[in-house]
Amino acid sequence: MYSIFLKTLGQIVHFLLKLGFKNLIVSIFARKIEFEENNNGRKYNLLALNPSRFRGDLEVFESSKEFKVFKIPFRLQALIFAFFFGKDIDCTNEVFFDTEQNSKFAKERKRYRDFLKIFLPGLYKYHNIHFVIGAAIHYRHDFDWGYVSNELLTPYIVLHRENLLASESAISHFKGYIKYLNRFPGTKIIVQNNIVKELIIKSKYAGDDQVTACGSLRMDNFLRKIREDDPSKVNNRVTFFSFLPGFFVFNDPKESIEHWPEDKSRGWYKLFENIHVLIASIARNNPDIDFVIKTKWEKNWINVIKELLYKNGLDFNKIKNLTITANVNPQDLILRSDVVCGFGSTALLEAAVAKKHVIIPMFDEPSLKKNRKYLLFPNQLDLFTIIKDKNKIEQEILRCVANPKVKSSLISKRIDLFEEMVSNTNGDSFERYKHAILESLERTVN
Repeated sequence: MYSIFLKTLGQIVHFLLKLGFKNLIVSIFARKIEFEENNNGRKYNLLALNPSRFRGDLEVFESSKEFKVFKIPFRLQALIFAFFFGKDIDCTNEVFFDTEQNSKFAKERKRYRDFLKIFLPGLYKYHNIHFVIGAAIHYRHDFDWGYVSNELLTPYIVLHRENLLASESAISHFKGYIKYLNRFPGTKIIVQNNIVKELIIKSKYAGDDQVTACGSLRMDNFLRKIREDDPSKVNNRVTFFSFLPGFFVFNDPKESIEHWPEDKSRGWYKLFENIHVLIASIARNNPDIDFVIKTKWEKNWINVIKELLYKNGLDFNKIKNLTITANVNPQDLILRSDVVCGFGSTALLEAAVAKKHVIIPMFDEPSLKKNRKYLLFPNQLDLFTIIKDKNKIEQEILRCVANPKVKSSLISKRIDLFEEMVSNTNGDSFERYKHAILESLERTVN
């Protein structure tokens, strides 16, 4: 019923646009766009779709002298999308991204694109937008918006954030699901590494000249901080980067990845429970050391961890040296830690290149041969401390805290892996992104 209401409202808005109320409609929506008032006078204005997904990249643009960042709140973007597609779309990527005339959403897509062709020119003129960016090639809410923007000669550039294809399964899944995304609707895809670049090109999703590997924007400042950091300094802190039970356990490429699989035989449920309980227990046993469990977001995740601890006889509120949080900069946390522990996270590579002890638990499901295809960095595990016996993890953590310096023989190999998977350690990613973006703008103008 709510979807019907939204579609009806969309028809009214579209009708008003065609009736001559374009300036009024555009101004109503344009005033909801967020931007920094004191960043006037910059040469290029960019509009970020689904802005919360960029995780630090937009701040890099905002701190530059060339770019002014405009953010459309996702709730507003989703509302406009729902005017034509309804509130919830329960279908596979193969169905949604099918743009043929007889496809399931052909009528909805045509109406939506017709609306955008009238609406976007006014919006872009209002804020003098030069180009539009998205955070991943598979975001449904961005697909048609990007397509129409490109048709209007306002380049749609994707700064693709999903780049950690460091397992056999991750690569296989990426090859599978990209087949169902149709063709890239924009001007340029900027990825972090050549692995993703080559897979995109080989899939025919985008052409050679449309994909560029430029590293990770948010690593430039981190790499500068690493050079200023003293890795031998004792911080007396252990950070554990939490993970989800369904993380990197892929099913049919047509389907979305499940964070919390209903089938608990699929995923890392035993490891998830045991490692969180172990970290909390070690914290309780060592009150003179700070322990932090870092999640990517708060909703449900932190409560699940606290309930898990309580079920195992651990009252989180009584362990004063244990913090569970999503609201802290992970890179600052890495630099303020002696030991970083985790499973399936880019943070492990960041900690490795920052010369921190990195501990990866490999007991429970990861120890099974059938799950090897899901493990990240299977051929580089010697660069980390691998714990196969959960009874030994406390001893290893305490050893590393007491001796924070990492063997120098590991550092160069860690740098090689970081540069292959994440970013060049020169810290010049922003300049490379800027060059790729300005080249795209120049091609559009010409």
